[in-house]
Amino acid sequence: MIKKLTAILLAGMMLATPVCAAEWGEGLSPAQPYPGVPEVDLEKTMGYVMLYPRVKMPAEHFCDTLEMYFPRDDFELKDGRLTLYDKDGEVFSTSFSNPDYVELRAITEDELEGLMWGGGMCIDIHLPVSLKLNGDYYVKMDKGCFTAAEGKVVSLPLEEKDTWIPLVSGDYGVSSLRYLVGPENNPAAADSDAEESAGASELVTITPKTGDKVTFDVTIGGDAAAAVVYSDNGSVYFDPVEYTESGTVTGTIMQDELDWGIEFVDKDGTVLDILDMKES
Repeated sequence: MIKKLTAILLAGMMLATPVCAAEWGEGLSPAQPYPGVPEVDLEKTMGYVMLYPRVKMPAEHFCDTLEMYFPRDDFELKDGRLTLYDKDGEVFSTSFSNPDYVELRAITEDELEGLMWGGGMCIDIHLPVSLKLNGDYYVKMDKGCFTAAEGKVVSLPLEEKDTWIPLVSGDYGVSSLRYLVGPENNPAAADSDAEESAGASELVTITPKTGDKVTFDVTIGGDAAAAVVYSDNGSVYFDPVEYTESGTVTGTIMQDELDWGIEFVDKDGTVLDILDMKES
């Protein structure tokens, strides 16, 4: 729902030699996306990848999507699984063949400008519950989650805990954002005689509808004196809308087309960051 990668990449590469969007620089290609790195045989290896977020390039203040960027564009998603862990164990797991959670897309022009690539693809892994601010996570993946070069190249497994460590950094931000199915959208929750009905009303959904809830933990700290939630089209109702202390925020979905967000402001009311939750 929100992209911080482009801004981070552009900020980190402002002093680098500019490259036109969607055009490879002289001598560069998907097999050699940057000067000074070895050229690889894309018929034999998956080649270069950039994982986001990670310790060396953390997300700032919020993250609900894990991303894998490749300078090549000949992918096919398969049945291998990705599993996200925290210090207490498994948090989330999905097959790469599940379109509800895994999306293969072209890299946007803004992302290409930041990466300084002439093309490529991104695999988005959409999380049903967003990462916790400054949380302790790691990712493992099966072999064969995706293939390239018409199946001749198969993705390798991620087996070590330190290969991909997603990180959301910041003194302020949003943790554990999720959408909960409302009672009117969950027949089991409407059965007052069902022992599990209360728990059933807490089902998480990635396709929220009118009557569902959104809930998250907001952290106020650092330069942030307050967080203000808003909805430009009235699709989410919050009461109150301003929070000056860390805590849990809950809103009600008023219409299916979501357009809402969170502003963090300092003591003078200057906006520090905006988390735009508008559905693309």
